[in-house]
Formats: sequence, C-alpha cells, structure tokens
Amino acid sequence: MFRGLTVILGSNSILKPVNVAKIPSCGYAARKGTREKARKKKVKVEIVKVGFIAHNLRQTSKNLDRSKSKIVDETNKPEPFGNVYTMELFKQKMYDFHEAVKLVRQTHAPEISDEPKAILNVDIELDMTAAKKTKFREDFTGIVSVPHRFDHKEYRTILVFSKELKDQEIAMNNGATLAGGAEVIKAIQKGDVSLHEFKYVLVNPDILPEVSALRGLLKKKYPNIKDGTLGVDIAYMVDKFANGIVYHAKKDDFIKSFGEIHTKIGNLEMNEDELEANFRALIQNVLSFRPKRDGDFIRRILVWSP
Repeated sequence: MFRGLTVILGSNSILKPVNVAKIPSCGYAARKGTREKARKKKVKVEIVKVGFIAHNLRQTSKNLDRSKSKIVDETNKPEPFGNVYTMELFKQKMYDFHEAVKLVRQTHAPEISDEPKAILNVDIELDMTAAKKTKFREDFTGIVSVPHRFDHKEYRTILVFSKELKDQEIAMNNGATLAGGAEVIKAIQKGDVSLHEFKYVLVNPDILPEVSALRGLLKKKYPNIKDGTLGVDIAYMVDKFANGIVYHAKKDDFIKSFGEIHTKIGNLEMNEDELEANFRALIQNVLSFRPKRDGDFIRRILVWSP
C-alpha cells in the first residue's frame, strides 16, 4: 500500500505544504484459492463459424413475424356491414370470379388508371401440410394449357425432337423455336447448337433412343411423360408450353405449411367467361398436386391487376 504522500500546492496558495502521515502497508494476503476460483469462473468463449447465411435467413425473428403476417385468420372477426368498414376489424368480403373481375376493371377504367388491357394476375395461398402434420409438400411447378390464349409477355424458347418431317412443320407453325431430328442432335453434340438457348425440350417417343445420348447435357430438361414433355401430340405439346400458364408453388422460408403461387390468367380486354375458363383450368391443375389428407389445400385466392 502507500508508504507516504506529500501534497505540494502552488506558491501563491494560502495553504502550506502538508506532510501526510505515513499509512502503514496492509500485510493481509488473499485467501488461499481465491485467485484459482476466479480463474475457473472465467468461461472461454468459442466462436463457431457457421458459414454463409443467405440474406433472407438473417434476422430470423423479424422474418418470422413477416411470414406470420401473410396468414390471414378471420375466424373470430364479424361479418362487415355496409360498403365502408375497417378491414382489420372485420372479415374480408368474398366475391365470385365475375364480380372480382368487374371490380378490377373499375380501377383500371380510363378515368382512373387508364389500363384497359392490363394483365390479370392471380395469387393463390396454399396449405402445404402433407399427410403427416410434421411433413410438408415439396415445391412444385405446373404448366396449364388454356382454352383462351393471351399475351403473357414472356419469351419462351422451345426445342422439338421428332423423326417425322410433318411433326417438325407442325411444331414450327405452333410456336417452336427449333424442330428437327438426328441432325439437330449431332449439331448439339458438336457444339453448334446450345441447349442453354432453350427453356423447354419436347420429344416424340419415336426419337427418344437417339435423344438419350444427350441425357447428360439435358439434365432436368430430359423429357418425361409426367412433365408433359414426352408425347406424340406435338401440336398440343407446343401450344401448351408456348401459350399456357406457367406457375411455381413455393413454401415460405419460415412457415413451411404456407405456400404461394403468383401467376397470370389473361388480360382485362378478355371477357369474363374467357377469363373464368382459364382460371378454372389453372385451379384444376393446382388441385392435382393436393396432398392425400383431409382439409382444404387452397386457403385463399386473390385477383388483381398492376
């Protein structure tokens, strides 16, 4: 401890130098084992590297709250009365398809947004729970042949393989980008034609043995009956992939039981019956992926235009 302390003040100070009495040093020692116990209390913190975390998985709690807000549960809400009400306090009003389309048309009239040819979008919310409550349906993709064509604003490249020249002509007339037989297969093997240029590959079974040589290059694009990319009706296949509705059902990253589909079924210049026919074709195709369990697969459907 301190052996002694002298305080010196300035020369102009009234106070005089003061000699502080010597303070005796403390002769007490630390209790035996105190330092050792203190060392044991110190916990070594190990930093574990977990690797790269995708941006949509960071701030998990915030993202989880955002995911929960997507699920609409209006079980305990009363029915709305009148045309003006607070949506947070009452159940959302349900419309049949024709009524919903008419309301969208009103918002796109010339005196409002002036978009009479706007694309009509459909958002479908799904319950992805599988037969077992702890399991969930995998994401899936579908393509639907529609009874009424519309400009979907997408550029789709289609490659068709067939030995028959007639099928090749039909394919090109219906919207295929390239159609051919063994000569196209050889061109791909030489590198003169790239499969990356084509989004869909359609094959007639008569040339499937030759196409199997491209299995390593085609990968997920390799034709099969389940996806509708292998068949004898070339005209129907090309029309379906060139003009049909393409959709993707994806589970939420945090709530696996919640899935969404965002797609389009036509535009507002089409009449309600044409739009409804396309809508029904889409819903029937989505329901074909329904898990084998009781309860609804489709939670809610929203119809809107940008």
